[in-house]
Amino acid sequence: FFQFSAHLHAASARAHLRDPTMRLTGELRADGLATAAPIEGTLVLAPVARRRIRYAFTFAGDDGRRYRFEGEKRLRLRGLRRSLTELPGTIYDGDGARVGDVLVRFDLAADWRAFARSWRPA
Repeated sequence: FFQFSAHLHAASARAHLRDPTMRLTGELRADGLATAAPIEGTLVLAPVARRRIRYAFTFAGDDGRRYRFEGEKRLRLRGLRRSLTELPGTIYDGDGARVGDVLVRFDLAADWRAFARSWRPA
């Protein structure tokens, strides 16, 4: 089980158009690795220009060690729903060694309304 919730922040809409990188904070739950661990990192939201959404964040595991998650959605018109709702990623330890691979799925049917309502200017 690997699940995270994230809050994203861009300085402004204009700044985001110049640089699609946003600050990401939130919380992670990963069986055998982290229980309610705070996360910090970035999300590069460039679905049109680059056809990619890239997540990168760090967190402390329950063992006290630092870890990093990197994942990327590559958007494709053929299979767009799947490319929007699945996030393949890799977990690395503090030394850069690969710990494992994960596939995060967004439940579009159950969560799209809450997701859409969560977008608002700060």
